Amino acid sequence: MKEWLVIYQIKALYNKGAGLSERKIARHLGLSRNTVHNISTCPRWKLLLD
Repeated sequence: MKEWLVIYQIKALYNKGAGLSERKIARHLGLSRNTVHNISTCPRWKLLLD
């Protein structure tokens, strides 16, 4: 359940590249940049982020 919450928070902050950068999202959520990048580029989660 927590995983989905993080994904939707990243989606809300990223907003298809028009929002915060991956680095700022990572800092805001307390995640690593790599985690944010992996979630935002992973084909599995890509459908949710589009």
